[in-house]
Amino acid sequence: MKWAYQVRDKMKAVAVLLLIIILILANNIATRRTFSNLNAYIASIYKDRLMPATYIFQLTDHLYQKRLLNDSVHQHNSPANAIQAHETAIENIITTYETTYLTRAEKEQWILFKEELQQYNALISASVKNEKTVTTSFNKVTQCLNALSEIQAKEGSNLFKTSSISISGTVITSQLEIALLLILGVFALILVSVSDNKLMQIQKPELN
Repeated sequence: MKWAYQVRDKMKAVAVLLLIIILILANNIATRRTFSNLNAYIASIYKDRLMPATYIFQLTDHLYQKRLLNDSVHQHNSPANAIQAHETAIENIITTYETTYLTRAEKEQWILFKEELQQYNALISASVKNEKTVTTSFNKVTQCLNALSEIQAKEGSNLFKTSSISISGTVITSQLEIALLLILGVFALILVSVSDNKLMQIQKPELN
């Protein structure tokens, strides 16, 4: 019956080793998934937050430049092709901005911005202009852009927090993996030590 106990002990040892190996593999897969998510978060911060914030800044700049040129046209007959250049730039930026990911709040604010911009363009293109109405309309356009900037900052902060949580999770899983590897190493040393002792016990009777 002694051999049956030895077989049972070996099966237990093998089961423990397999369990540790499975845990290490599962932890490794989870770590890879976390890194993949982290890469996605970083890409989103750049593509969907940093670049749109740049587009908003550019839109604001072109709108102010266009406003100054429109005032110059009214006063000093400034060239119209300079205004057209800003209008083209604004249209291109709007097209590019719409290729980025927009949250629900961003979509609503973006639609409002385009409506206000359309109304502003109609007012400055009219033959008879009311400067007070034009100024009010321009301020509404810039307020929409400011609101979009605030949304961008908030969403960027949320992505940063999520990325920080992912990094913390990666550190924990890495530490867990190291601990499992240490346990595996200690367990292997114990098995080798036990095997050596049994081998010595077998060899002693043979020497006698």
